[in-house]
Amino acid sequence: LSDRNNVSPDDSASQMYNDVFGDEVCLKSHMEACSYGKLKIEPFIGRTPSNYRVENGIVEVTMTDYDVNSNGDRQTAAFKATQKLIGDLGHSMFDLVMFCYPRGKTAYAYVNSKFSFYSNNIKAVSLQMHEVGHNLGLAHSGQEGYEYGDRTGVMGYGRYLDDERFCYNPQKNYQLGWYM
Repeated sequence: LSDRNNVSPDDSASQMYNDVFGDEVCLKSHMEACSYGKLKIEPFIGRTPSNYRVENGIVEVTMTDYDVNSNGDRQTAAFKATQKLIGDLGHSMFDLVMFCYPRGKTAYAYVNSKFSFYSNNIKAVSLQMHEVGHNLGLAHSGQEGYEYGDRTGVMGYGRYLDDERFCYNPQKNYQLGWYM
């Protein structure tokens, strides 16, 4: 997403594609590895509800009602601009929708939802795994009174490095039902 002043995230659409779908260690490859093949992340290719053609799962959108230098509601601006371009984001053809904003706060996602949000770049696979984990219904993995205290999986403490091979801890894997 870029704002009305054409301020964009640091990474290009092709870099984002690589970090989510194309790299040796990306959300697609790592989620499949961590789930032992039970969850496959695939880029959307085809026509959206508004008949907009998506070639590789990545859509560049301009939030004409938003300025990154303001304190405005960027989530509302993102939804509005994206739905204007591609149509209903709640449509069943979309299982996961990731927004990458220029500048701003850190990443977050809604639990049991298809929407996750990233500030300026989405390079870190472990960060993508963490936020998509919320989408899949997972809470943070705390330990000793610290919300992110568990260092054995991506729902706890994260270093958020690019190409880091880090999965969910055993309890989260059990919760997801990926294997016994």
